[in-house]
Amino acid sequence: MKPENKKYIVRRAAVGIIATPLVAAVYTLSYSLLVGLGAQPTSTVDGVWANGFLIGGVAALFFTFVNQVMAVINRIAGE
Repeated sequence: MKPENKKYIVRRAAVGIIATPLVAAVYTLSYSLLVGLGAQPTSTVDGVWANGFLIGGVAALFFTFVNQVMAVINRIAGE
């Protein structure tokens, strides 16, 4: 890996750390709005927050290592 690529990985990881709780908050707010509009609640607020945090964490990991993931996908696809 080139040294200049490492600084971008660190930057993307820092953005991911900041964005993960924001994604969880937006997910929880969206869920609560749907429940407020009449949808049947299927989870507690803690469960919804945990799901949102998981979604944000997976998105942050993918965002951090997107170049490596794309290289593996291209190798598998034969491009």
